[in-house]
Amino acid sequence: METHVWQFRGFLRCCSAKPEYRAMTDRDAGRAAAILDELPSTSENKRTDCLEAAQLPGWFAGADKLGNRTIATYLKGLLLTGARREELAAIKWADIDFTWSRLTLADKVEKTRVIPLTLYMAHQLATLPRINEFVFAAKGAKGGRITEPRASHAKVMLDAGITTLTIHGLRRSVFPTG
Repeated sequence: METHVWQFRGFLRCCSAKPEYRAMTDRDAGRAAAILDELPSTSENKRTDCLEAAQLPGWFAGADKLGNRTIATYLKGLLLTGARREELAAIKWADIDFTWSRLTLADKVEKTRVIPLTLYMAHQLATLPRINEFVFAAKGAKGGRITEPRASHAKVMLDAGITTLTIHGLRRSVFPTG
C-alpha cells in the first residue's frame, strides 16, 4: 500500500481521537477502495536524474570555472563521494583522515559511515583554506559553512550545457571503473 494512504489514514485516526474533530471525521474513510484509485502514485514522482558519463568533462570544467574553490570542491565531493548535500556540508576537518585516506560522514540512517577518500578528492580537500572547523566553510554564512549550493550548481550546469540535474542527482551519478 502506498505511503501517502497510510499517512492519510493516520491523519483520520488522529482527528477522530480528538473530541473537537470526532463528529466531523469518519475514521474508516481511509479504507475506501476509491481512495487508492484517486491518489497519485509516488513511484511516478521518483527522480532519476543523474550526470551522464559524456557530461563529465563539461561539468568538471564548469565547476573549475566557478572562481570559488570551496564550492567547486563541495560540488565535486557530492559527485565523487555519493554523500547527501547536508552530510558533506557538515564535515569538519577532524572528520578527514589524510593518513589513511578516509572520510567520516554523519549518516541519516546510521550514526556515521566511513568512506574511502580518493587521491584526487584528498588533494582537493587538503588545498582548501582552513577558516573554521568546517571543511566547506563560508564566511558570513549561517553556521559558518555552505548552506545553499544551488546557484553555483546552476552556473556549472549552464557552463556545461546541462539542462536538468538536481544536486541530489549528483549522488545518483555512479560510473563504472576500469
